[in-house]
Amino acid sequence: MELASRREEDHPADALPIYQQAVERTVGLKNNHAYEDAVKLLRKVQRLMDRLGRSEEFRPYLASVRSAHKPKRTFMKLLDNAGW
Repeated sequence: MELASRREEDHPADALPIYQQAVERTVGLKNNHAYEDAVKLLRKVQRLMDRLGRSEEFRPYLASVRSAHKPKRTFMKLLDNAGW
């Protein structure tokens, strides 16, 4: 994550896949704190996609995250509360 953090300012395309992988790893921890962290990471992913002119890719990406983790009700609620 340190690498992604350092790269995101000048090289957002390099940081994006790192954050996307981090979302999956974090949700995989299966606890409430991890789900909150995953939402924060998703916000970073959304901002990076916006900066890269790829805003239209966020909705399908988010839909795939929701689909993959649908049984995690607490995570789904956090996504809903975030307005997604």
